[in-house]
Parts: sequence; structure tokens; C-alpha cells
Amino acid sequence: MNVDQHGAYFVDGRFIDSGELDKILQAAAANNPGRQTVIIRADKRAIWQHVVKVFRQQGARNVTWLWGLHSIGTTISTMRSYWPGKRYVTWVGLDGYFALPTDNFRYVFGTTLRVVRRITRKPVLISETAVGKQTRRQRARIASLFAGIRRRHLLGMVWFDRFQHQDIHHQNWRLEGNPAATRAFIKATRGYP
Repeated sequence: MNVDQHGAYFVDGRFIDSGELDKILQAAAANNPGRQTVIIRADKRAIWQHVVKVFRQQGARNVTWLWGLHSIGTTISTMRSYWPGKRYVTWVGLDGYFALPTDNFRYVFGTTLRVVRRITRKPVLISETAVGKQTRRQRARIASLFAGIRRRHLLGMVWFDRFQHQDIHHQNWRLEGNPAATRAFIKATRGYP
């Protein structure tokens, strides 16, 4: 099936980009013959705003709205097209990984942080990250990650503590079983409350 390569879709209760749509449709057809998958071309911004409004109308005021995006390859025009507006966002979340030997804080997060700052002054949380062994400098990159968070006055980060094994971008991100990386992580967290 051919799909519009610039769209966003709502499939089985989650948003996907058009690049994922072909794979999902093929898997759905193979795994569920005769079943139709509901696909709605979605305006992410309008849906986000609607969900926030519904929560607020129901009196839910204790919600932190984390608007997330991938840290590499985000352009100002892409971000503006999805940005729901400051009334609908509490924090901006970035996800990005140190996977390659050449990855550093500026490459993984710097450009997107500059783009975010052109749109909003909302607090930023690195909402999904890790430093893989295949960087060949895992301890130094962990220190760099924390130093970048401090230097940019970010809220903090969430470590993606998961074992993957498909390729360099899906490697073992876990600290367990890696004493040197665990020590570097503990050292980098000193000074945080």
C-alpha cells in the first residue's frame, strides 16, 4: 500500500508517522487476516489540544503535559507544524541516544534544543536517552550527557534501561552488568537532589 510520506496517522490507539505505516499495515494483514485496521489521518496538534481541553473540562489540573519529539532531524518547520501551543504544554520532551562513537551532546540534542528555544521557553526534559557501549567511550559520554543537562539548565533525563540487540541503534542500553558505566552514572548524578 502506498501512503502519503508526510502524514501522521492514528493507528490502534497511538500516533505513528507515515514511514511506519506500511510496516504496520503489512504486519496487521499477515497476523490478522480478514480484520481491518482503523487508520485515521490525524492532525496531531488538534488532537493534542482536544485531549488537554477534555482533561481540563473534567477538572484534571494535576497533569504534566510532556510534548515529545525525537532530538535528531527535527526542523523548525516540522516542529511548528506539530506544536500545540504553550497553553497545551507543560514540558518539552526530547528523546535521543548516544549510539555511535561520534555522538556527543551537541550532536544528539544541541540542534533540536535550539529549534525548541525558537518556539518556546517551556522547561525541557530529556525524556528518553541512554549511552551505548558501542560509543566506545561510554563513561565519557555519560559524563557529557549530564554536563549538557546541567549546562543547558534542563529538567533532567529518563534513562532507557533496556536490552536491545538488533543493530547499533538498538543495542544494550542497560547499566546493569556494566560496572564502569554504572560508576560513571553514579558519579555524574552527584550534586543532584
